[in-house]
Amino acid sequence: MNLEKMKMEARKRMKILGIHEPTIAQFIEEGKISFSGKSYLGANYWINEERKKAIEIIEKENNILVYYAIEQKYMGDITMLYLFYISPYEEDWEMDYQSIVENYQYTYGLNETDPFLSEFGEIKFKNMFGGLVKQ
Repeated sequence: MNLEKMKMEARKRMKILGIHEPTIAQFIEEGKISFSGKSYLGANYWINEERKKAIEIIEKENNILVYYAIEQKYMGDITMLYLFYISPYEEDWEMDYQSIVENYQYTYGLNETDPFLSEFGEIKFKNMFGGLVKQ
């Protein structure tokens, strides 16, 4: 799959998701992935180098393009990073749009506490002040 085509698809989705315009531009122009979460009240922050390296491995292993993330902290000191991504399979994109409109999205749940427990799955989310939070 063409990386540029996947980036343009990511731009479309980010606009539909209502992500803050400068955050979209930073991803498209500079490749910066942002995250948000409830504890940040929807504010977008860039991922750090450690997270960036983990995401690059996931992208390579799964042939996907990650464009946004939601951080969620759970009891027991567990931190999850839910990665929004573009699949290389264009035939799935229409179904992804339908999910986005209903505030659901298939993501990669990166378990930062125990990476072995990371997995693909669907989450419910909402927009909060130009960022996304998990519901």
